[in-house]
Amino acid sequence: MIKKYIKNFKSIIYFLFFVTISISIYSAQKIDISDVQDTMNFVGGDGKIFKKYQGEFINKAGVNGNIEKWSTFKNALDSDQKKGIAGEVAAKFFFEKKGYEILEDHYIERVSILNSESEDENDIFSDKECTTKKGPDNGIDGLFILKNESIQHHSKIIINEAKFRSNQVNLLENDFGFVTGQIQQSHSNWNRPRFSSVACLSDLDYDKENIFRTATLLGRDGTLNLYYITDK
Repeated sequence: MIKKYIKNFKSIIYFLFFVTISISIYSAQKIDISDVQDTMNFVGGDGKIFKKYQGEFINKAGVNGNIEKWSTFKNALDSDQKKGIAGEVAAKFFFEKKGYEILEDHYIERVSILNSESEDENDIFSDKECTTKKGPDNGIDGLFILKNESIQHHSKIIINEAKFRSNQVNLLENDFGFVTGQIQQSHSNWNRPRFSSVACLSDLDYDKENIFRTATLLGRDGTLNLYYITDK
């Protein structure tokens, strides 16, 4: 009788365990990724990186040598950090071409104004720590505003997740891990605390902003694909 009771008790425990797991998976906050919306190629027919992009790719990724060939550059990206930087640089070039600038550059270019004690400049944020970087896999890869706007006076904000995959030509939903409990990377509930932790954004309400969430994939052939991200 006791053995039968224990057996039934174990069965109930196992049942409850699987129900809990099922509910947890079902209630996960997931994202949807659109089809490719736009592309940008960084490599010519001769296999060389276009000159106007070559220097920044090499310098920011920390790759040594006067590299011209995309294949050589790709093979020189021997760490996840270097690959991540290459993806971010490509995204920066893409959005610049579309008339946007990355928030970090917006403030770096204005350091002299931000250091100014002139009251005429008091409409510009005085905190120079305006960066979306919060460490590996914890920060927003790129936050963009239109070039003729400022973070105080803007019409929209683009939050982009930049990926680099040397063996992929398309971005998939499973390329975005569950990084905070059951919240998938780039979900609005994952972006929200990272957005609010940026010094110069602290007065902005994420839920009231006109925010577009995107992802870019720098693929194996040196082509960047753009995707839109929404919550499921």
